[in-house]
Amino acid sequence: MPSSFVTEIALVALAAAAVFVGAVLQRITGIGFGGASAPALILLLGPMGGVLALHALAALCSLVVLISCWRYVEWPRTIALTGIALAVTPLGVVLSFQLPGAVLQIATGAVMLAALFTVDVLARSWLMRGRLGVIAAGVLSGIANGTVAQAGPLVGAYAVASRWSMTSYVASTQVCWLLVNVAAVVMKGLPPVTPVVAGVLLGSVAVGLVVSVPIARRLSREAAVRCLMVVAAAGSVVLLGKGVAGLVWG
Repeated sequence: MPSSFVTEIALVALAAAAVFVGAVLQRITGIGFGGASAPALILLLGPMGGVLALHALAALCSLVVLISCWRYVEWPRTIALTGIALAVTPLGVVLSFQLPGAVLQIATGAVMLAALFTVDVLARSWLMRGRLGVIAAGVLSGIANGTVAQAGPLVGAYAVASRWSMTSYVASTQVCWLLVNVAAVVMKGLPPVTPVVAGVLLGSVAVGLVVSVPIARRLSREAAVRCLMVVAAAGSVVLLGKGVAGLVWG
């Protein structure tokens, strides 16, 4: 069996596992799909292909989660946050097309690491409070999502700073993730995946969302967030290393 085929199978399995974990985290914490899934998807499909797949899968995941909790959406704040994020998404999309593949990998890893390890600092900052907090979260998340499909930790910082109730936050942010990712797919296009790979990834999302229901009853949000931190941080370091290697050795 050719080594390239074995490597491809391993990468598909890794991506499927990461998408599964991301779907579980998304259902429990409201964020986490992008952080958990991005590194493996990019390793499988390349910088641009991985980000395109992340947009499409994240939109689907958010739609399914939203169907189960739409009654808890806080519409005034959601409309403001989503409207601002949608307005600046084209800027992020333009940036994504201008960045070389290796730079996009480095940017994705750096944005994820920065967001993960500064979320507590951002949450205590005046920047993330009141009306200014909605604007800051909308602008930063819109640009980050349009560029590298990473916005969750930025809005999470705003949620902590504004003391947004967890139930309303999880439901409301699904509206934002759904619309900004659909907008990104419309502007960027669909990911270049085979039907088999697409089926495996979609199946992983479905299984993850189903399994998350009983898991959510046993797993605390703090434990889920710790899992997200470990998975996303490890993947970010891999992406940074791969991007730097690409710049240095071509």
